[in-house]
Amino acid sequence: WMVMDEDMAPAGSIIIDYDGIFISPGTNFYGYNDSIIIDFSNKEDVLAFLKSHALPYITDRVAYYEKMMGISKPYKVRVRDMGTRYGSNSAKTHALSFAVSLICYSPDIIDSVVVHELAHFFEPNHSKRFYAVVYRYDPDYQISRKKLIKEIHK
Repeated sequence: WMVMDEDMAPAGSIIIDYDGIFISPGTNFYGYNDSIIIDFSNKEDVLAFLKSHALPYITDRVAYYEKMMGISKPYKVRVRDMGTRYGSNSAKTHALSFAVSLICYSPDIIDSVVVHELAHFFEPNHSKRFYAVVYRYDPDYQISRKKLIKEIHK
């Protein structure tokens, strides 16, 4: 997460540090339309707040793409602090895990991570067949992936 001074924050930005969150107008952060500052006493409070917003949204997107992709057994969805990874798919537990930081990205970028993880239902590796599944459901996957890597949130 990028930490910066609120006075330097451009419109549409989210500033997160372990003291709180500043959400400026024009962000893609779900449920907020105006500038807001939320104070927290520790990292766990920040993560709990973000998870409480990320989990229902990502769960809905997983259900949407499960139906579209013909996956009949619903996955268990988790949101956690994942460090450098944005998602994972456990075939053993039939569970998907997503990085809590995804909530700060635009819906199309979140969807690209969801599609990527669900594509592992059909192909467990990153082969040409795997990417054929990804591109079938997310033709703009490469654009979203580049934004994710470069941490472009919109």
